[in-house]
Amino acid sequence: MKKDFCVYCGVVLTKAKKERDHIPSKALFPKGKSITKPIIVPSCGKCNRSFSKDEEYFRNFLLNLSESKSFIAFQLFWTKLKRSIQKRSSIGFKEMKRMKLVDFYSKGGIYLGKKTLIKISDEDWKRYFKVLDKYIKGLYYHHLNCRLEDIGFVIKHSWLEPKNLEPKLLKTIKWNTDNKAVFIYGYSFVKKTNQAIFITVFYENVMFISLVASKANFKKFKQSRK
Repeated sequence: MKKDFCVYCGVVLTKAKKERDHIPSKALFPKGKSITKPIIVPSCGKCNRSFSKDEEYFRNFLLNLSESKSFIAFQLFWTKLKRSIQKRSSIGFKEMKRMKLVDFYSKGGIYLGKKTLIKISDEDWKRYFKVLDKYIKGLYYHHLNCRLEDIGFVIKHSWLEPKNLEPKLLKTIKWNTDNKAVFIYGYSFVKKTNQAIFITVFYENVMFISLVASKANFKKFKQSRK
């Protein structure tokens, strides 16, 4: 009989302990909005709940960057983010400390007014990438029905500017746009090895690229770029 296991830690799940986790988190969606074709993976209770604070932190980061560019992000900014700050004032203080008002200029040197600059610390990136780890592990399992750790793979994430997307890469990517206004992801698997590339887009604005491969291959890639 096939055993169920947690996608994140690998522990074998009994029927009583098996939980369902959504990729991405339902916290990224407005209240009452139904998720089109939700991606659900098996998880243990400990893992399912251990990400909640980091996912809230990640969502707030995305909303700060996207509220002026996305209607849904704007809606969440003044509902869920506002409630988070009201419940825990420390969140508001942290957000304010990360923001700085600066003069904004066009490439031609024309003054365009003030713009909010968000400073992101190394500790912030660790928390954001922890959430992205979870999403990529879930998506990898969703498509290949195996845990990437079980085959010795690891994940590397990078912030991605749309202008830096290579045309050759775009031709290999398959896109899932079921929940376009909140979360889009693209993926490509290398034949035979099942190494992968994932591109995730949040609120049609913030984009990341995540590479899934063996540590040895990441090491070779790093050496080849020197």
